Amino acid sequence: MTLTYDISVDSISAEDNLCSHVVVEDHDTQALYTECEDCVTYHHALIKEVPTFTQWGMIAFSLLLPASAVWFIQRNRSISNP
Repeated sequence: MTLTYDISVDSISAEDNLCSHVVVEDHDTQALYTECEDCVTYHHALIKEVPTFTQWGMIAFSLLLPASAVWFIQRNRSISNP
């Protein structure tokens, strides 16, 4: 016989240790008795930040985008008009 149980934890603080102790016994035949204990420790994982533009990066991007469009339009005109 295999007994399986799942535990859900709503919240646990960093570095806290949470233990679960289970006792299973058969009251009818007294043939089955087992104990089980398992512990979990929550280790706070480092959050990796996603790189984003700062205000200066956004300004540079805002200037680069129209400049690229003007260059692309001028390039297409010079290729189509020999």
